[in-house]
Amino acid sequence: MKCAVIQKITLAHCARGIRTCPKCREVYTRKYCLLDICVDGNAARPVIEVEIDGEKAWRAFDIIKIFETYDEAFVYAQTHKVPFVKENLEPDPVLEKLKKQLPDNWSMHIENERLIVKRNEPAYQQIANLINAPAALIKKEQREKQASAEKEGVEVYCKFVFQLETRWLPERLERARNINKSIDREISQLSEKYNIATLYNRASKTAAGLYRGKTAEEKRRMDAFEKEKKELMMKRVRLPDYVSRDYCLFLLEKEGMQDEYTLIYPEAASKEMYRIENKFKEIFEVWQ
Repeated sequence: MKCAVIQKITLAHCARGIRTCPKCREVYTRKYCLLDICVDGNAARPVIEVEIDGEKAWRAFDIIKIFETYDEAFVYAQTHKVPFVKENLEPDPVLEKLKKQLPDNWSMHIENERLIVKRNEPAYQQIANLINAPAALIKKEQREKQASAEKEGVEVYCKFVFQLETRWLPERLERARNINKSIDREISQLSEKYNIATLYNRASKTAAGLYRGKTAEEKRRMDAFEKEKKELMMKRVRLPDYVSRDYCLFLLEKEGMQDEYTLIYPEAASKEMYRIENKFKEIFEVWQ
């Protein structure tokens, strides 16, 4: 693909751009795209600086394909032998502040547009129902816990992994919130739409048992209710978990935190994760 290149560009609504077009500000984002840089004709097109045979040049382009993630773009480039231009991320002072406040045995780095906050020393993760666990298990001596974890547990590295995305403009955030509000209103009206309020089981202690249908017709209404609710939930826009000066952070993975079903040894590893998670809330913006 001689006339193609994969490069990260700003996606907008029109040629006016985010400075003058409100719609552009609503949809503003930056994504890796497959670009055709050998376009024909006199139609007005955006231009981009590319490197051709070792020399930089400005070329008009058409977008052939938009990739949702770095990994998707990189794999496509490798598979189809397309030049891939990796964007160099600028230092973010909020991320630098977080890095300085991490415990000494933790590290942080950005890899393929993912922020990885990781404990340098391994821990052991053991699956256990701590809700109904006997007191003897919880109060084991440290030596016993270590022996049990190393024998029965799995070695893990405590970590948080976030997908980084260019920070949204206020208009995009407002648009996402409005979409979610509209969807939430539709969901709230489903009970009346399918007339399932009479099927509500107040005695149920589980979410799955809140509504129950006895007759075939009632079960049909319940199935339709659940189907439409699921479809609406999938249309909600996911908001970032945290926001720095330059980026929106979406949590992809969290491993190594002790809870009712997971025992972590040493306990300090899990406690460090909880402290770091609280630090996220102090340092980053949290959009509701």
